[in-house]
Parts: sequence; structure tokens; C-alpha cells
Amino acid sequence: MSHLITAYKNGELKGRPLRQILDYHVGRLSNNNLKIEYFRAWLDEIPSLDEIDKYIEECLSGDGNFPDAPRALQDIVIQIGRRLGFEVEYGKYRGGQDGMNHDGLWRYGKRIVVVEVKTSDTYRIDLDNIAKFREKVISEDIENKDVSILLVLGKERRGLADQIRGSHHAPYTRMIRVKSLLNMAKARHKLGAAQTFDQVREILFPKEFIHLDEIAKLVLSLVEDFVAEYAEDEEETESISKEGIDHVDFHDRCIQRFEEENPNVPSMERRSKKEYSTDDNRTVVVCNVSREYKRGNFWFGVRDAHMEFLGQGEDSYLLFGCGSEDILFQIPRSDFFPWLDSLNKRSEGPRHCHWYVHIWPKDEGWEIRTKKGKDNIDISRYLLS
Repeated sequence: MSHLITAYKNGELKGRPLRQILDYHVGRLSNNNLKIEYFRAWLDEIPSLDEIDKYIEECLSGDGNFPDAPRALQDIVIQIGRRLGFEVEYGKYRGGQDGMNHDGLWRYGKRIVVVEVKTSDTYRIDLDNIAKFREKVISEDIENKDVSILLVLGKERRGLADQIRGSHHAPYTRMIRVKSLLNMAKARHKLGAAQTFDQVREILFPKEFIHLDEIAKLVLSLVEDFVAEYAEDEEETESISKEGIDHVDFHDRCIQRFEEENPNVPSMERRSKKEYSTDDNRTVVVCNVSREYKRGNFWFGVRDAHMEFLGQGEDSYLLFGCGSEDILFQIPRSDFFPWLDSLNKRSEGPRHCHWYVHIWPKDEGWEIRTKKGKDNIDISRYLLS
């Protein structure tokens, strides 16, 4: 672990401007400075998108005392791609000698996005030159021919859209402001349904919008997911708040306990209110919390979107925090999935289903109580000791 990450986790960087952090812990951002990897690794450790937003503002402020602002913004933008679910590859500062002069690559499945970050609106963008980066990627990655260009702008550039539209690069080139890109990352953080966010991410890939059917489907999906997530969040928040418990902190404490009990698992990143995963999405977790009710029992809700999210990982778990992180159950998705038919549920249209999980103490252990005609499920062995 680098000194930069250690200082961050110890709270030593709180309130410090990015320029000062880089000066002290990294030095000038250049291709020859090996410490740039410390900076990029530190960006991965920052959980708060509001904190990222603050650093973006600093990079765009035009402060003459921060000459590395364009390079810092370049790395921040590439890292936002990771928060959007892409595999990322950092590029060169001001180009390199191998012809791979792009600012970075985002990969999703067999698709690649060549990312170019433009902080200033002073200079004209050479689309022909950027297109050469794309051609280089295509020539070196034979299997991935679906390669597009995304221009990420610090400031609005008048005429750039017309410049793109009037060029032969228009079919594979798109542009977006960095703040809009960050808002998409915030949406991913908040959305509960992985399938819905896959549709949102499609906006970043070149599309023709004469046919609006996909846009209409996306809007409907977003509304349905918001209504379902909002209703569930209101239930959970109201329940926990009665006990004076901060429900957000409760989730985080349960995840911290999970990490302590599973030391071989890399640190988890929050993807939505309940959903967490490692950076490589190998380990995926849905964390549910409940206050204790009068008879010593605990109530939870699991949605089909949560089960879908868990299906993305090789190692997937549902966590159930009962009153505090001291009583925490870690149940593999593979064990939990067959139980769904035994649980009470409510349907919310063709796309949404909500299962009720009622955990009760018993004489020697714990159980999930099921619907009438089904045997209760002993979960004592899943309790973290």
C-alpha cells in the first residue's frame, strides 16, 4: 500500500486540494514518474463521487498554480470509466513514441472506447489525429472491431458537435461533458437494477436516434426501477430510523465486517445503496439490514434486481445484518436461490418481484420462516462468528 493511500485512509488528506496532495505524495505527473501509479490506485480508493467532483472542479478552475490539472483530469476521467463498469487502461500524458497517444481506453465486452479528455476550449480538436488512435487500436486488437471515440470535455465547445456531424468520423464519435459523465456514474451508484444500468451505459456508444424505441424502453425501465427501489428504501429506512440507527452507516459497517471475515477478498466498492462488488466484479454482495422487532425477529426484502446483480459475480453473497453488524449472516447466492420458492413475495408488474425474508431466533440457532406448507430454513451455519 502506498503512502498516499495510507495517508488517505488515516484521514490526513481531508480538506486538502488535489494540487497539494500531488505535490507532496506523487510529484509532477509525467510518463517517466513511476509514482503516477500511486495516484491512479488512490483514485480507486475514493468511495465518494462528491469528492471526485470536488477534484474535477479544481482541475477546471484554471488555477495557474496547478499546471498538472489537465493530466490529473485525464486520469480522473479514465477512472470514472471503472465506476461505469468498464475495464480501463490509462493512456499517455501528451502522447508517446509508440503511436498510442490516446488518453485511455474503456473496454466492455468486445467493445472498446477510445477516450480523449479536453480541459481547455482554446485549441481546435483534430478529429483526424484522434481517429488514428482508433485505427491503431483496431489494428492491434483484431477480435474487437467495435471501437468508438468519446470526447470528454471540461468546458462546452461551441461548434464541436457540428464539426463531428460534418466529418466522416461521425458514425463512431461522440462527445460528453465531464460533469455529465460524473452524473452517469452517480446514476450507476443509485440504480438497483444492473440490467437498467446496462441500458444507460449504451448511451455512451454511438447510436442513431431516428428510431426512439430503445430510448422509450430505457425511460420506462428507469421509472419502474425508481418506484420499486424507492418503496423498498422507504420501508427499510423508516424501520431502522425508529431505532435511531443510521441506515447508510449500518450497511457500511456490515460490509466492513464482511471484509474482516473474508481477508482474501479485495476491498468492496458500493454500487448502489445495497449492492457492493470488488473492482473486478469477481465478488459481489447485496447487503440487507433490519432493526430488531418486538418478538426478536428481523424483516428484510430481496428484489429480483438484487438476484440479477449477484449473478454477475463468481462469488456472490447476500448479507443480512440483524440489529447491528454483530449479528450478520453471509449466505451464498447459490444456496439462497433455491429458497425463493419457499418465501412469501409480492409482484410489482412483470419486471419486479419482492421476496420477504423473515429471520427468527430459535432454541439453538436461527431460521428463515417460510410461507405456509414449506419447511423453515435453518441458517445457523451462515452466521459470522
